[in-house]
Amino acid sequence: MNDDSLSAAIFTGDSLENNVAQLSEIVASLASDGFGEGKVMSPERMEGRLLREGNLIIALDQDSVPVGFQMQTVFSEGEEDFLYYSRVVRKDQQGKGIGGKLLRVATSLYKPTVVAARSQNPVEISSFLREMESLNVGGVYPFNFPYDSNPRAQESLRVLVSKLGYLGKTDLETGLCRGAYSEGRLGDYEIRTDHPRIQKVEQDLVRFGLDRQGGDAIFYLALVR
Repeated sequence: MNDDSLSAAIFTGDSLENNVAQLSEIVASLASDGFGEGKVMSPERMEGRLLREGNLIIALDQDSVPVGFQMQTVFSEGEEDFLYYSRVVRKDQQGKGIGGKLLRVATSLYKPTVVAARSQNPVEISSFLREMESLNVGGVYPFNFPYDSNPRAQESLRVLVSKLGYLGKTDLETGLCRGAYSEGRLGDYEIRTDHPRIQKVEQDLVRFGLDRQGGDAIFYLALVR
Protein backbone atom coordinates (compact mmCIF):
# COMPACT_ATOMS: atom_id res chain seq x y z
CA MET A 1 0.00 0.00 0.00
CA ASN A 2 3.05 2.26 -0.46
CA ASP A 3 3.26 2.80 3.30
CA ASP A 4 5.55 0.83 5.60
CA SER A 5 2.97 1.04 8.39
CA LEU A 6 0.13 -0.47 6.31
CA SER A 7 -0.48 -3.69 4.46
CA ALA A 8 -3.44 -5.04 2.52
CA ALA A 9 -5.17 -8.42 2.85
CA ILE A 10 -7.20 -9.32 -0.25
CA PHE A 11 -10.08 -11.79 -0.25
CA THR A 12 -12.00 -12.95 -3.30
CA GLY A 13 -13.52 -16.17 -4.57
CA ASP A 14 -12.78 -19.14 -2.32
CA SER A 15 -10.65 -17.12 0.11
CA LEU A 16 -13.65 -14.88 0.80
CA GLU A 17 -16.31 -17.60 0.88
CA ASN A 18 -14.28 -19.92 3.10
CA ASN A 19 -13.59 -17.16 5.65
CA VAL A 20 -16.77 -15.13 5.34
CA ALA A 21 -17.94 -15.67 8.94
CA GLN A 22 -14.69 -14.30 10.40
CA LEU A 23 -14.45 -11.55 7.79
CA SER A 24 -18.01 -10.40 8.43
CA GLU A 25 -17.16 -9.95 12.13
CA ILE A 26 -14.16 -7.79 11.23
CA VAL A 27 -16.06 -5.73 8.68
CA ALA A 28 -19.07 -5.23 10.97
CA SER A 29 -16.81 -4.01 13.77
CA LEU A 30 -14.96 -1.58 11.49
CA ALA A 31 -18.21 -0.29 9.96
CA SER A 32 -19.85 0.27 13.34
CA ASP A 33 -16.78 2.13 14.60
CA GLY A 34 -16.32 4.16 11.42
CA PHE A 35 -19.93 5.27 11.07
CA GLY A 36 -20.14 6.23 14.73
CA GLU A 37 -22.56 5.99 17.61
CA GLY A 38 -25.97 4.54 16.82
CA LYS A 39 -24.89 2.93 13.52
CA VAL A 40 -24.20 -0.64 14.63
CA MET A 41 -23.74 -3.03 11.72
CA SER A 42 -24.43 -6.71 12.36
CA PRO A 43 -22.11 -9.47 11.14
CA GLU A 44 -25.13 -11.19 9.58
CA ARG A 45 -25.87 -8.16 7.45
CA MET A 46 -22.21 -7.79 6.48
CA GLU A 47 -21.94 -11.47 5.56
CA GLY A 48 -24.69 -11.15 2.98
CA ARG A 49 -23.11 -7.98 1.61
CA LEU A 50 -19.67 -9.57 1.33
CA LEU A 51 -20.99 -12.56 -0.56
CA ARG A 52 -22.93 -10.26 -2.88
CA GLU A 53 -19.98 -7.93 -3.56
CA GLY A 54 -17.49 -10.79 -3.91
CA ASN A 55 -14.28 -8.81 -3.33
CA LEU A 56 -12.78 -7.45 -0.10
CA ILE A 57 -9.60 -5.59 0.85
CA ILE A 58 -8.71 -5.04 4.51
CA ALA A 59 -6.10 -2.46 5.53
CA LEU A 60 -3.87 -3.66 8.37
CA ASP A 61 -1.59 -1.56 10.57
CA GLN A 62 1.97 -2.55 11.46
CA ASP A 63 0.61 -4.86 14.18
CA SER A 64 -1.72 -6.56 11.65
CA VAL A 65 -4.76 -4.93 13.28
CA PRO A 66 -7.56 -4.08 10.80
CA VAL A 67 -8.02 -0.31 10.43
CA GLY A 68 -10.29 -0.13 7.39
CA PHE A 69 -11.87 -2.11 4.58
CA GLN A 70 -13.12 -1.73 1.04
CA MET A 71 -15.55 -4.12 -0.61
CA GLN A 72 -16.21 -3.97 -4.33
CA THR A 73 -18.39 -5.30 -7.10
CA VAL A 74 -16.32 -5.95 -10.22
CA PHE A 75 -18.00 -6.64 -13.56
CA SER A 76 -17.69 -5.98 -17.29
CA GLU A 77 -20.28 -4.65 -19.71
CA GLY A 78 -19.40 -4.11 -23.37
CA GLU A 79 -15.99 -2.46 -23.50
CA GLU A 80 -16.11 -1.19 -19.91
CA ASP A 81 -14.69 -2.85 -16.80
CA PHE A 82 -16.46 -1.55 -13.69
CA LEU A 83 -15.22 -1.24 -10.12
CA TYR A 84 -17.98 -0.18 -7.72
CA TYR A 85 -16.77 0.10 -4.15
CA SER A 86 -17.78 0.87 -0.57
CA ARG A 87 -15.24 1.59 2.16
CA VAL A 88 -15.05 2.45 5.85
CA VAL A 89 -12.05 3.45 7.96
CA ARG A 90 -11.91 3.15 11.75
CA LYS A 91 -12.82 6.45 13.42
CA ASP A 92 -9.41 7.07 15.00
CA GLN A 93 -7.68 6.40 11.68
CA GLN A 94 -9.79 8.67 9.48
CA GLY A 95 -8.09 11.57 7.73
CA LYS A 96 -4.81 9.66 7.28
CA GLY A 97 -5.30 8.72 3.64
CA ILE A 98 -6.15 5.06 4.27
CA GLY A 99 -9.27 5.20 2.09
CA GLY A 100 -7.25 6.49 -0.84
CA LYS A 101 -4.68 3.75 -0.38
CA LEU A 102 -7.41 1.10 -0.40
CA LEU A 103 -8.74 2.51 -3.65
CA ARG A 104 -5.27 2.52 -5.21
CA VAL A 105 -4.83 -1.15 -4.31
CA ALA A 106 -8.17 -1.96 -5.93
CA THR A 107 -7.54 -0.02 -9.14
CA SER A 108 -4.11 -1.64 -9.47
CA LEU A 109 -5.58 -5.10 -8.87
CA TYR A 110 -8.70 -4.95 -11.04
CA LYS A 111 -7.60 -2.47 -13.76
CA PRO A 112 -11.08 -0.88 -14.20
CA THR A 113 -12.08 1.55 -16.92
CA VAL A 114 -14.88 2.94 -14.72
CA VAL A 115 -14.56 3.52 -10.96
CA ALA A 116 -17.80 4.31 -9.14
CA ALA A 117 -19.31 4.66 -5.69
CA ARG A 118 -22.24 6.25 -3.91
CA SER A 119 -22.25 8.46 -0.85
CA GLN A 120 -24.01 11.28 0.99
CA ASN A 121 -20.81 12.28 2.82
CA PRO A 122 -18.96 15.23 1.23
CA VAL A 123 -15.72 14.23 2.97
CA GLU A 124 -15.80 10.80 1.31
CA ILE A 125 -16.63 12.31 -2.07
CA SER A 126 -13.89 14.91 -1.68
CA SER A 127 -11.41 12.11 -1.00
CA PHE A 128 -12.47 10.40 -4.23
CA LEU A 129 -12.08 13.61 -6.22
CA ARG A 130 -8.58 14.08 -4.80
CA GLU A 131 -7.63 10.49 -5.60
CA MET A 132 -8.86 10.79 -9.18
CA GLU A 133 -6.84 13.97 -9.61
CA SER A 134 -3.72 12.06 -8.54
CA LEU A 135 -4.46 9.55 -11.31
CA ASN A 136 -4.81 12.40 -13.84
CA VAL A 137 -8.44 11.50 -14.51
CA GLY A 138 -10.17 14.24 -16.46
CA GLY A 139 -13.18 14.55 -14.18
CA VAL A 140 -15.76 12.92 -11.96
CA TYR A 141 -19.44 12.87 -12.92
CA PRO A 142 -21.57 14.64 -11.67
CA PHE A 143 -19.16 16.97 -9.86
CA ASN A 144 -16.80 18.03 -12.67
CA PHE A 145 -18.92 17.77 -15.80
CA PRO A 146 -22.62 17.52 -16.70
CA TYR A 147 -24.19 14.16 -17.50
CA ASP A 148 -25.31 15.10 -21.01
CA SER A 149 -21.81 16.26 -22.02
CA ASN A 150 -20.31 12.77 -22.06
CA PRO A 151 -22.13 9.82 -23.72
CA ARG A 152 -19.72 7.34 -22.14
CA ALA A 153 -20.55 8.64 -18.65
CA GLN A 154 -24.25 8.53 -19.48
CA GLU A 155 -24.11 4.89 -20.52
CA SER A 156 -21.78 3.90 -17.66
CA LEU A 157 -24.15 5.34 -15.05
CA ARG A 158 -27.16 3.66 -16.63
CA VAL A 159 -25.38 0.29 -16.72
CA LEU A 160 -24.15 0.66 -13.14
CA VAL A 161 -27.43 1.54 -11.46
CA SER A 162 -29.24 -1.09 -13.53
CA LYS A 163 -26.72 -3.74 -12.44
CA LEU A 164 -27.16 -2.71 -8.78
CA GLY A 165 -30.96 -2.61 -8.97
CA TYR A 166 -31.36 1.16 -8.52
CA LEU A 167 -32.35 2.21 -12.02
CA GLY A 168 -35.89 3.20 -11.06
CA LYS A 169 -34.75 5.13 -7.97
CA THR A 170 -31.90 7.12 -9.53
CA ASP A 171 -32.06 10.43 -11.38
CA LEU A 172 -29.64 9.85 -14.24
CA GLU A 173 -29.14 13.59 -14.71
CA THR A 174 -27.61 14.07 -11.24
CA GLY A 175 -26.86 10.58 -9.90
CA LEU A 176 -29.28 11.25 -7.03
CA CYS A 177 -30.73 8.06 -5.56
CA ARG A 178 -33.68 8.56 -3.23
CA GLY A 179 -33.72 6.45 -0.06
CA ALA A 180 -30.48 4.63 -0.85
CA TYR A 181 -29.78 4.10 2.87
CA SER A 182 -32.49 2.71 5.12
CA GLU A 183 -30.58 4.22 8.08
CA GLY A 184 -31.16 7.77 6.80
CA ARG A 185 -28.00 9.71 7.56
CA LEU A 186 -25.27 7.06 7.44
CA GLY A 187 -22.58 8.14 9.90
CA ASP A 188 -21.84 10.93 12.35
CA TYR A 189 -19.37 12.68 10.03
CA GLU A 190 -18.77 16.41 10.30
CA ILE A 191 -19.44 18.61 7.27
CA ARG A 192 -16.47 20.97 7.41
CA THR A 193 -17.22 24.43 6.11
CA ASP A 194 -13.58 25.51 6.48
CA HIS A 195 -12.34 23.17 3.73
CA PRO A 196 -12.94 24.61 0.21
CA ARG A 197 -13.21 21.29 -1.64
CA ILE A 198 -15.57 19.75 0.93
CA GLN A 199 -17.64 22.93 1.00
CA LYS A 200 -17.92 22.86 -2.82
CA VAL A 201 -19.05 19.21 -2.77
CA GLU A 202 -21.66 20.00 -0.11
CA GLN A 203 -22.95 22.88 -2.22
CA ASP A 204 -23.29 20.48 -5.15
CA LEU A 205 -25.16 17.95 -3.00
CA VAL A 206 -27.63 20.65 -1.97
CA ARG A 207 -28.01 21.69 -5.62
CA PHE A 208 -28.73 18.09 -6.64
CA GLY A 209 -31.51 17.94 -4.03
CA LEU A 210 -29.93 15.47 -1.61
CA ASP A 211 -32.04 14.73 1.49
CA ARG A 212 -29.43 13.25 3.83
CA GLN A 213 -31.87 12.51 6.65
CA GLY A 214 -34.09 10.69 4.18
CA GLY A 215 -31.24 8.36 3.23
CA ASP A 216 -30.49 9.83 -0.20
CA ALA A 217 -27.11 9.29 -1.81
CA ILE A 218 -25.32 10.32 -4.99
CA PHE A 219 -23.86 7.83 -7.46
CA TYR A 220 -20.63 9.21 -8.92
CA LEU A 221 -18.07 7.79 -11.31
CA ALA A 222 -14.77 8.43 -13.04
CA LEU A 223 -13.70 7.19 -16.47
CA VAL A 224 -10.16 6.13 -15.69
CA ARG A 225 -9.08 4.63 -19.02
